[in-house]
Amino acid sequence: MKLRRIAAATLASVLGLSTVLVPQASAVTVQIGNSNLCRFAFTEQDFNLLVAAAADPDKATLQRLNALFPTIEGGLNLLVSEVEAQILASNNFDSTKLSEAADSDFDRYLTQGLGLGFTQNELMAMLLGAVMSPLLVKVLNSQKGVLVGSFHLTKGNAQNWIDIIADAPKGFGFDFARNTYLDQPLSDATMNVLAPSIAIHANLLDAYSTPFEACIAGTPINGGGGGNGGDGNGNGGDGNGNGGGRGGSSFGSS
Repeated sequence: MKLRRIAAATLASVLGLSTVLVPQASAVTVQIGNSNLCRFAFTEQDFNLLVAAAADPDKATLQRLNALFPTIEGGLNLLVSEVEAQILASNNFDSTKLSEAADSDFDRYLTQGLGLGFTQNELMAMLLGAVMSPLLVKVLNSQKGVLVGSFHLTKGNAQNWIDIIADAPKGFGFDFARNTYLDQPLSDATMNVLAPSIAIHANLLDAYSTPFEACIAGTPINGGGGGNGGDGNGNGGDGNGNGGGRGGSSFGSS
């Protein structure tokens, strides 16, 4: 059935973003070198703060999604939780692996959603938006070995790290600036549902950028003074100040 074919799409790996989200309470140290280099130091506590910064305990996007489908008993909580579990376990979503109850909810979600005037693409965008926070948390956990400790970046590579998190939604198929998902336009109603996820990304970007912008500006953080050493390529990176390549996820049609 056509409605079921869109569920055959899989989610690609989301582990490639070398990002770190720095809340205001972070004790991350930025030391400015005298040869265009910056030294960053992250503690275990800093990392735990980053994970907390990426969390969405209120599940606000899911709440808005549930409000659109009041006739689905129990809401979409079960479906979203199983989508999340699949992604966290294997980085993929396969509708054939849903439980009978979640599969039934998925059918109702697609059928009712189309009846409400949403496109198939918009329905999948909202479903993915409901699990964006767990995706970001998994990205952070995958990068723990790179982030905890110290590493060096040139000022140019520090900007690259800012660009990576700024473009993270595009890795998931979203372009919030253009209101699109998989290059297809999203309605105002869809964007309203996604607004909490958009706000999370904006808040994380603002916090995340702080130490890297300090590096670019030549401003030490938390007592970091002048220093030398390092090759400006990051810790365990690819020679460009990145701990991993770009990665992303998206639901699509098949």
